[in-house]
Amino acid sequence: MRKIRLFWVWQSDQEAAFLTQLAHQGWRLTRRRGLVYHFAAETPLAGRVALDYQPKAALPEYEALMADAGWTLWQRSPAFGGSWLYWYHPDQAARIYSDAASQIDLLQRMRRVWTGFGALMLVLEAYFLIVLLNTAPTPLRVGFLVGCIVVLAGLYGYNAWALTRRIQRLAARAS
Repeated sequence: MRKIRLFWVWQSDQEAAFLTQLAHQGWRLTRRRGLVYHFAAETPLAGRVALDYQPKAALPEYEALMADAGWTLWQRSPAFGGSWLYWYHPDQAARIYSDAASQIDLLQRMRRVWTGFGALMLVLEAYFLIVLLNTAPTPLRVGFLVGCIVVLAGLYGYNAWALTRRIQRLAARAS
């Protein structure tokens, strides 16, 4: 089975709930590419799926630690110098991030990565706009590139704002 879903970077809890619900219905995540999730039929599972983002350098030790804690790695999805890791645990109550401080740490890592990537993309697009303006500027080309810059700035700005808002809410609940 294949499903197409959009989850923002700050919606990892909702994505995990979506995958957990499908696991309870007997669908195991086998691959994720972009917005497309691929599933294989399996005996319904009673546990939970959890997501995590880790830098590439930390992966071997982290994966061993998680396996020792009873988690099974379902999918590794490389992204921005690290990987999104899709974990399954047979205990519905199991949590990777069980306290506010560790959740805040994850969200801050995601915000740093996405902010850096967004800034790089905007710089590259600005460079292409400058090159275009100095070579063959037509209203259609300039309009298209400016539109892309505005859309990307909006998307990355929204993600940074939403991540910051979630961090602030967690911090307020923790104090």
